[in-house]
Amino acid sequence: ISLTRFRTAKLLALVVDLGLESFVPEWVNDFRRLRSAQEVEAIVGSSESQQVGIWIANNTPKDALVATNHLTAPDGLPSSDFSLAVWSERTFFIIGPRFFRGNEVERRKAVELSTRWANRPDAQLCADLRSQDVNWFVVDLTLTSNRDWSVCASQRYRLGPFVVLEILPQEL
Repeated sequence: ISLTRFRTAKLLALVVDLGLESFVPEWVNDFRRLRSAQEVEAIVGSSESQQVGIWIANNTPKDALVATNHLTAPDGLPSSDFSLAVWSERTFFIIGPRFFRGNEVERRKAVELSTRWANRPDAQLCADLRSQDVNWFVVDLTLTSNRDWSVCASQRYRLGPFVVLEILPQEL
């Protein structure tokens, strides 16, 4: 190979290498940038939600169905935070408005049931949760002023803004 051909081949490789960079989708480059603590928390959840999820993973049956009122942000807008489900490795009745297995009517009913039960549980709401096979509930205390779920649940764990409750079987 002549020196000219070698230089041409090297230059061509450099041009191709640099030229391909412009064809890389922008979202790929987004993975390369540094993240703020708030961005990391939004992706993996707060340390409290991680620890609560791990507690659930270690202390509940693998087939447990968990409900939560942790469905909206403090400003009332729908949340897509599914860190509790990820860290617990459990199925959630509803994780957030975007993540529900049923249709729109069922989704609204699930959100309403979870929110109403956290705010003011009664025998009927307890029966409604049980009829959906929900046996655990994670209450986000920042989203309710209620602190008593003893009508049909027992507190098993608490950390920060979260309380993990076991839904008790219906008394005969």
